[in-house]
Amino acid sequence: MRELVYVLDTYCGWCYGFGPTVRELVADPEVSLTVRHGALFTGDRSAPSAERLGLDAEAVRVALKDPDVAARAAAEHQQVLGLGVDHYPTLLAVTERGLVEVGSPTASAAEIKAAL
Repeated sequence: MRELVYVLDTYCGWCYGFGPTVRELVADPEVSLTVRHGALFTGDRSAPSAERLGLDAEAVRVALKDPDVAARAAAEHQQVLGLGVDHYPTLLAVTERGLVEVGSPTASAAEIKAAL
């Protein structure tokens, strides 16, 4: 099993364009993917993302007012900061040496699998 961590920013056009590659990677039963959000958008800034993703924007706003939800979102954001990721999208492979960046926003799933 190959383990990957995908760090994205919901507002990033490159991340949107990288989506088909990510979907192809996770279609492989030998690939395990953990997704982390590299930016934290709350309040009014959450609505455009929610709508684009087909979610109820008001439900997202209400959910983010819940202290538990807000705390989980903040904790995930801190995890991403700890990874040292400074650009999006970033795809990391879990290796014996730790996390290693693989691929690029223009890489195909085949190129990424070959790099693993």
